Amino acid sequence: DNLLQNGLIEAHHIMPLFPLITAFLNTNLNIILFNISLSLINVVLIYKISSLIFKNKNISVIAAFIWSIYPFSIFYSISALTETLFVSLVLGTFYFMYQKNTNIAFFLAVLSILLKPTLELFFPFFIIFFSHFIYKNNFKNTSILLIKYLLIYLLVMSFWWIHQYNKYGELVRLNLGDGIVWYSGNNALNTSGGGVHDPLKGKDMEMRQFYEAYSNPI
Repeated sequence: DNLLQNGLIEAHHIMPLFPLITAFLNTNLNIILFNISLSLINVVLIYKISSLIFKNKNISVIAAFIWSIYPFSIFYSISALTETLFVSLVLGTFYFMYQKNTNIAFFLAVLSILLKPTLELFFPFFIIFFSHFIYKNNFKNTSILLIKYLLIYLLVMSFWWIHQYNKYGELVRLNLGDGIVWYSGNNALNTSGGGVHDPLKGKDMEMRQFYEAYSNPI
């Protein structure tokens, strides 16, 4: 709502992809149905990736079955959280890399950054690994792949950087989530070791001092 109505996401730890998707889906039920559908697709993706790696149907069936009953997979599929979509994007990146469809793979990888920036620094090494060990590319072709990824990264991320510059008055490449998490575990109010604003353990930090001015990122 912040982004669509005011053009800025007020929260400092949020990336834009999931809020936009949830705004489109509109209700909690639709979000859960969306996650369940993605979770089913993830089972198929794991089967296909395993087939590409091992060339063995039995191994692929076992891998897909394990994911289908994995407790965290089931939990996140019925929760209105980002994890299921993140797994889908990462699995899709692996699948299309094995298919040598690098354009789609790179696009999905950057979308995963707009959802959760956890793997942002990992992706260039991931591409080098695939290029050298899977594709058997030389240095020139590996460099071309990295340049292609960089161009897709710059194109897809550019609108978010504009948002961040408008919000903070300086370039914040991703978000401030890591600073918030580190601060939550290292401040005087956190006596329980709980997470950020843990509803079960009570208030574990005070952030108002950081919200007074967007021009002073954590």
